[in-house]
Amino acid sequence: WRARPDVWEQLAASAGLSCQTDFNLHLWQRNR
Repeated sequence: WRARPDVWEQLAASAGLSCQTDFNLHLWQRNR
């Protein structure tokens, strides 16, 4: 079973965007 992109987005949203945002900010600051 392969999830469609929109399904993955909903899964990510339900998992908590704050955690994902913190992770992206961490990578962004490290690569700056």
